[in-house]
Amino acid sequence: MKSIFSRKSFLGASCALLALGALTPAASYAATFVDVDTELYLSVDSSGSVNTNEFNLQKQGYANAFLDTAIQNLIASSPKGISAAFGYWSSASQQQTAVASTWLRTAADAANFSALISATTRPFSSSTGIGKGIEFAANELLNNSFRGTRLVIDVSGDGTNNSGLSPSIARDAALLAGVTTINGLPIGNASLLSYYQNNVQGGANSFSILANDFASFDAAVKDKIFREIVVIPPTPPTSVPEPGLMIGLVGIGVAAFSLKRRNEETAS
Repeated sequence: MKSIFSRKSFLGASCALLALGALTPAASYAATFVDVDTELYLSVDSSGSVNTNEFNLQKQGYANAFLDTAIQNLIASSPKGISAAFGYWSSASQQQTAVASTWLRTAADAANFSALISATTRPFSSSTGIGKGIEFAANELLNNSFRGTRLVIDVSGDGTNNSGLSPSIARDAALLAGVTTINGLPIGNASLLSYYQNNVQGGANSFSILANDFASFDAAVKDKIFREIVVIPPTPPTSVPEPGLMIGLVGIGVAAFSLKRRNEETAS
């Protein structure tokens, strides 16, 4: 199982992980990162409950969002720009980054990213593994060549988890590892919205937006991405994880907990 591990952030380890010898010290790691205001990973449902027409509506909704004038202007006004990546998930063993993290600073950059999304094809179609999709997206954010002030995972889907890792466990592990925010875009009804709010979304200023059906997805995803790019001061956490959660995180193979942000890393 691939565990959440950031090579860009300070590695703070629990005693249990040290005892297991699971950590590789990162203090000597040297790398050059591109600083951005926001790192965004768009994590998209490709499970069997999404038919071909719905899949295309979902994909095109994301592509259209990056052609939206308001979103393009917001990207262009971001002092350091943003990075964006686009990927698909289905079962617990099926995840793929279809468009790698890309630096977006201008309207032209956003339009090019839109074209890359439009050119993607469906990689798989089986069960619904939201938890592993979150874990995969977190690893992609934490191990790319960018260093963002905010790390945001955007999860869209039309059903509840029925394959592999629990979404709530994956969410909590991702947040402990350095992801700032996980937002949801459930496609369905109020019950699914509640499920996403309780099991998927988390972190500073997190939210979920309901798309009642795939036809209304286009407007919902534009609203969502706009809100994700806008820089909002983070709210302090209201609680800390229970001791039992920490043990559970060790159990799913989390190799390191980033207890400090990436700006504490030495790049020399």
